[in-house]
Amino acid sequence: MINPNMALRLLIYIARVYEKIIDDKKIYASKPIPLPRPEFFVLYNGVSPYPDEKILKLSDVFESVASLGIPETENPSLELEARVINNLALQGEVVDCAFVGKVREREEGLEEGREEIARNALAEGVPVEIVQKITGLDTETVRKIITQSPHSIFGTNELAVR
Repeated sequence: MINPNMALRLLIYIARVYEKIIDDKKIYASKPIPLPRPEFFVLYNGVSPYPDEKILKLSDVFESVASLGIPETENPSLELEARVINNLALQGEVVDCAFVGKVREREEGLEEGREEIARNALAEGVPVEIVQKITGLDTETVRKIITQSPHSIFGTNELAVR
């Protein structure tokens, strides 16, 4: 079972990240502040049956406003969607390469951490498509990781980058 508060937790985490990367004074300026676009993933590693993929929405935990005489809307003003991926559907490939543990170890230096995690996962034989799907790295970045690393540790993965 996925924690139903996961989308709320992700909202809090991304808000904290944004607070750290923006200049407090610029938030009141008339120019927009460019923000990195977040992508949210949750890995399901449970033993109970769970769909291969599912979208978890923050609005799933919103209280109903119908009792207040306010009509429910299809698109709430605030939404966060997280893609839940069932690791068992991937035949355990993510956990087998210790990917989850490496993500937990890398809380600082997100971009470098994602690249290092991708490098390690590729070295352990995780297919390129899965590495890209989970890390959110683009094809060019994965290609750079592969070409800058010793070819002997990657086997056929270097051929799989499309």
